[in-house]
Amino acid sequence: MAESRILIITGTGTDIGKTMVTAAIASRLRDEGLRVGLCKPVQTGLDADAPGDVDDAAQLSGVSTTSEFFRYPEPLAQI
Repeated sequence: MAESRILIITGTGTDIGKTMVTAAIASRLRDEGLRVGLCKPVQTGLDADAPGDVDDAAQLSGVSTTSEFFRYPEPLAQI
């Protein structure tokens, strides 16, 4: 059975680079032959049909397995 690992990228503000760092790490791991999935548990500030951060990270990294559990249209980050 293959070992699974979870890496969590977190930060305290908007536009500080979490999506870019996530994409860079995911791309590197994928290039090394690992199976990679991206998850953004909660997306805020976007309508239901708009692409979110997980979509941006997937496009940048080439990872196709993504999950997003909850989406709220109101921006909830404190700047």
